[in-house]
Amino acid sequence: MDFVIIKDFLLSYSLPTVIIALSVSAANMILSAFLQDKFTKELKGYFPFFVSILVYLVYDAVTLGEIIVREEALYAGVISGSFSALICSAANKLARGQSIGFTPTTFLIEGLLKNYIDKDKVTKTALTLDNLIAQNNDDDETLIIKVVEQLKLCSSAPDSEITKVAYLIIETVKSLNQ
Repeated sequence: MDFVIIKDFLLSYSLPTVIIALSVSAANMILSAFLQDKFTKELKGYFPFFVSILVYLVYDAVTLGEIIVREEALYAGVISGSFSALICSAANKLARGQSIGFTPTTFLIEGLLKNYIDKDKVTKTALTLDNLIAQNNDDDETLIIKVVEQLKLCSSAPDSEITKVAYLIIETVKSLNQ
């Protein structure tokens, strides 16, 4: 994902998406700080993504004056959720004193993987998956199989969870790269 795509996105969906992403990121960080015991690692990883989608859909319903899920709103919600997850992941890395030395897509993948893979393997696996998805010339099913195989090498999670994470990663990266 390059900055031209981000610029085009911001011109299309503009300020509400950024405000939602920043607000959800701030809420995630506040909840993480105050509810450290009850705010699980899984919740920290998925909270900003799914809540941003939900908030954007509510925002869209309020602005339209009717409750309807439009494809454009869902797309903007996914982008907002991805942006929010990216912000939270960057903030967590900076809080731990780690550098941020790779693409936003890799950073997002790392955030989605951190609950399923050993800490020392997350960054390397995220980079590998980002390259695998970016260089994909195969159909979707073959890509899913490749991503699942890569995740199985690094994770002890059940196959059903690995498959769900693989689908989430692929769909998120595809929507970001459109």
